[in-house]
Amino acid sequence: MRIALLGGSFDPIHEGHLRIAKTALAKLPIDEVWFLPCKDAPLKKGQQVAFHHRCAMVKLAIAPYRKMKLCTLEGELDGVSYTIRTIKELKKRFPHDTFSFLILLIYLHIHKQLHYLPTTYSHFVDKYARSLLTTYFLFSIVYDIHL
Repeated sequence: MRIALLGGSFDPIHEGHLRIAKTALAKLPIDEVWFLPCKDAPLKKGQQVAFHHRCAMVKLAIAPYRKMKLCTLEGELDGVSYTIRTIKELKKRFPHDTFSFLILLIYLHIHKQLHYLPTTYSHFVDKYARSLLTTYFLFSIVYDIHL
């Protein structure tokens, strides 16, 4: 199965997140989008809504979409949530699946661990993925992950 991962704090999940997932499903050769809430974001300081509450919000928001799933893996891992560690664990648990990562360009310059991912640029997903609630979604990129 080809799975696109959409990670974030989802504090809260909103229409912009859903639009990115819907666009990816419509335009990319993927089977599902997995929402991957971050348990303990290394770049976010301050109080977040509890992990289990954010997961519940995601679950409610994606309930109408059969090709969108909630992945709570980061809740099982100890310590700060680092993308590379999560992806390695996913590849270990699901060795026959192919993972891609939906990444917002706004985060590329601050997401320090991206250079550790052995990736190949694949597609732009909705060049101007805009929503009424958010204006910072300029581009989404999919990286095929080959670990």
